[in-house]
Amino acid sequence: MHNRTNRRLTTTLATLTGVVCATIAMAASAKDPSRGSETFEKRCTGCHTLDTMKVGPPLRAVYGRNAGKDRQFPYSDAMKKAAVKWDEDPAERANIIAYLRQLSGK
Repeated sequence: MHNRTNRRLTTTLATLTGVVCATIAMAASAKDPSRGSETFEKRCTGCHTLDTMKVGPPLRAVYGRNAGKDRQFPYSDAMKKAAVKWDEDPAERANIIAYLRQLSGK
């Protein structure tokens, strides 16, 4: 029971950290993939990579997808139900989204 609680807490904290990281990092209004790449490297790679699981799920194909939907990652129930979509949102996440969009080829 204790292990499962710790795992859920770790998963929830990792997911929330990723969302907060992306939100803070993308506060700039300009959509600049190169700035997004720099910000991603500084703020997100502690928990995420582009192609493999880490503390958080991989983010290369996240553009245009709803958060909490990578089938290989054990999201918390709250994150599975979250209404966060990884798309263009000029008020938040703009540069990292531009970077992830560029990587997705969309």
